[in-house]
Amino acid sequence: MAQYHCNYCQENIFGLRVKCAECSDFDLCLQCFCCGAEIGCHKRSHEYQIIDCGNFPIFEAPHAWKASEELKLLDAVEQYGFGNWDDIANQIQSRESGEAKAHYSTLFIHGNIGKGSKRLLLYVAFASGDEAKRPHLFRGWTSVTEFIVSATYVGAYPPRATGAGLHAKQG
Repeated sequence: MAQYHCNYCQENIFGLRVKCAECSDFDLCLQCFCCGAEIGCHKRSHEYQIIDCGNFPIFEAPHAWKASEELKLLDAVEQYGFGNWDDIANQIQSRESGEAKAHYSTLFIHGNIGKGSKRLLLYVAFASGDEAKRPHLFRGWTSVTEFIVSATYVGAYPPRATGAGLHAKQG
């Protein structure tokens, strides 16, 4: 069932809708808006907002979850914690726990988003001098230079001429 209906043609609105910024509780479907529909106090010259309920995909296939599902996934992982896939799936409502786990792992851990996040985590640990305390974070990096180049690539580390003196106090 649609949550909104067009105040002009009375049809249900399932995708994009136009909300009048001047009239109270007044929505138009795209067709009526494009025709310049006016009814009652509503005039075509009123300010408006284009509203979308999140039915478009953010990522391309085969990861074509709706934007609203992606948002629910990220909110649920934050709320219930990584690994509580049954609770996360209940929050999303339109996906099973296995789908949520696979999608999150594919995009947000092993995909470009996850890789960028790992580099940022490494940068924070390196910049704060924690590389000696947390050597497990640096496994897979062949050198400090490789780490700096990778971190610079994601915009997390300012380029430097040499690696010498990275922890030296400036004064």
